Amino acid sequence: MQELVEWFSERHPGQVIVCKAGGFIDAALSLEFIGAAERTNVAILSIEAFLVESGGVAYPVNGRSQKLLNLDQLDCETLVSSTCGAARRVLTGAWAQPPTVDQTSSMHRDVEYTCMIRFTLDQ
Repeated sequence: MQELVEWFSERHPGQVIVCKAGGFIDAALSLEFIGAAERTNVAILSIEAFLVESGGVAYPVNGRSQKLLNLDQLDCETLVSSTCGAARRVLTGAWAQPPTVDQTSSMHRDVEYTCMIRFTLDQ
């Protein structure tokens, strides 16, 4: 739900980029955002890591894109609990180490960037 991203953006100015199907959340806030999604009954359909330049240009990080919706493998009673739990496991497991510029295909090495997670939410 877009309202969740906008609400989160108001509480964390400069650390959230609102976009059409969800939002880019500073990776340092990603677990907090997942908790907010779970509390407001919003499922997370997918997550993708990006390195975002200060000017707003986003570069996808190779190997860090994960669809979370698999109806055959729900591990909890609800879709929201299952997808939020899966997002938590990915971000604290395989994606726990911050990505590097080497993991993008076209980013300049001398540019400052922030690692952000794009959350695609169930509308």
